[in-house]
Amino acid sequence: MKFLVTASTSALSCLFLLVPAALGENVFYCQDMDYMSVEEADSFASQAVPDQIYQSDPVSRGDVVLEAYHFSRTNANNEPGYYLIQVVNEHRVLVLWKYLQKKWSPCPLLINEP
Repeated sequence: MKFLVTASTSALSCLFLLVPAALGENVFYCQDMDYMSVEEADSFASQAVPDQIYQSDPVSRGDVVLEAYHFSRTNANNEPGYYLIQVVNEHRVLVLWKYLQKKWSPCPLLINEP
């Protein structure tokens, strides 16, 4: 019986993960069912400056961080969170992180292919 509950809970989590993609949106997905639209991330990135790049900030794949912005936000579930958006490389790619359990966790971009 415990297996069925675990299996159905896992299946339901995966299904919820697909909802924004099914709606045609590209979103950043942070853990705990926390989504951020590309538009919202872009609005935070517009406030990024070189002065907010800190030694303790994470860096992925050897990217060169040009600008950063640290901010707090309440997600759709009314849960507060602390985030970091980085503008990296000459192509100005956005990288989003969420501070969870005393460490930075990446928020990958889920891309909806037409």
